[in-house]
Amino acid sequence: MSEERYRNGTYDASLGEMAGRRLYVYGIMDSFGPSEVDTTDAELELRTEEPAGRLDVALYLYRLFGWQPESDCPFSDVPEAFREAVSWLYEAGVTKGVGGNRYGIGSITERQLLVMLSRYFHWGSEDPDVVLHLTDSMKLLPNGPVDRDFSNGDLYRILSAVLDRLCPERCVPVRPEMSAPHGVQLHAETVEDALAQIAVALRFVPESIVIEFPEHCPAQEVETFVRRFAPDGAALPARLVACIDWSFLVPFTLTRYPGNRFKLRVSQYTPATEATADALDWLRVYRDAAYTAALADFAAQYLDPLKRLPGDYDRARNAHDLLCRLASYDHLEESSGSRPQAHSLLGFFQRRRLVCDGYAKTYQWMLRYLGVESYVVCGSTSMGEHGWNKVLLDGAWFNVDACWDEDSGSLFFLRSDSFFASSDHRFTDAFSCAAFSSPQNYRR
Repeated sequence: MSEERYRNGTYDASLGEMAGRRLYVYGIMDSFGPSEVDTTDAELELRTEEPAGRLDVALYLYRLFGWQPESDCPFSDVPEAFREAVSWLYEAGVTKGVGGNRYGIGSITERQLLVMLSRYFHWGSEDPDVVLHLTDSMKLLPNGPVDRDFSNGDLYRILSAVLDRLCPERCVPVRPEMSAPHGVQLHAETVEDALAQIAVALRFVPESIVIEFPEHCPAQEVETFVRRFAPDGAALPARLVACIDWSFLVPFTLTRYPGNRFKLRVSQYTPATEATADALDWLRVYRDAAYTAALADFAAQYLDPLKRLPGDYDRARNAHDLLCRLASYDHLEESSGSRPQAHSLLGFFQRRRLVCDGYAKTYQWMLRYLGVESYVVCGSTSMGEHGWNKVLLDGAWFNVDACWDEDSGSLFFLRSDSFFASSDHRFTDAFSCAAFSSPQNYRR
């Protein structure tokens, strides 16, 4: 098993650009860079600010869902390179054209795109407002409806969300691997808007996130944002690890610049992002064929049946119970440190023996495969450092500790921050209680 990391440079990007890179990795979209052949990570350019076009949408949807069309393109205005895609779109009932024997080769709006998706998935409505509300409730609009011109960046982000939530089996890389971004640029109108975008940005493993509020944003709103990320030095335990790596205690720092501009430097969550990278595969943390095959075999045997369950709760609950049943705690690693694999998915696949963060990373991988959002919390207990998960269900975050549930059933499944704090779980990262707070236990 090789743990060689594949990183080929760093770059700055917007969330739209990062989503576009994912579509490129999956073979959904083509490069717009200077070289159309063997485009490298550094060369890849995306026109994220340009208006989203109907022809590009036809091509992307065809590559996502399409089959070889049986008839010729019925529209006269479609260029040759797009005729096969538009033919499929018409056969599948996704488009009716714009009249006059024309498909329409101009720009597309967000509502028009969502109506196309509704037709393909048979959501039962072509009312743009109804479909907009439905897709927003399904978390297919990463930051809510777009109230401005619909850009390529907006399109890329919606299609990436469709990939993640509705067809994760298509998340198989066919292009050269992309490196993690050096930084992600965000523009937010409110605190809640900023927090929502930060949550999305963290999935792309950036070293820093720049958040900019408009000049007209009320000063009180900006100060509320600052207080969300103000470190509580008194709450940080004086642990030995701080002498080696202070970032373990301070997983982020917020720097303020003139003009309502902030930089959030992310110095922790590396374990969580490694597990995320394994699940998504496009970051290629590992390049080992045997390990990739082990992931695929396990997913086919254990996780694919869970995908057929009716909702995210049932998937999360069954994955939790599966992990607690298959894995056991690695006391040898805890006492001697002789089995570092127990801190990762590798320990699960080799021996089915894990320590706390190994449980959290394995559960993270399972959930991401099942289309359920989660990440790994870096915290502590009275016995020392400890890791568990935050899981997103029904629009809210909840805590799950599969490691402790090995012996306690489901006592620590989908619980609030206050419950975990009263049960010897310490949030050493104030970030988990700010951007990802869990105010209550889950109720079905």
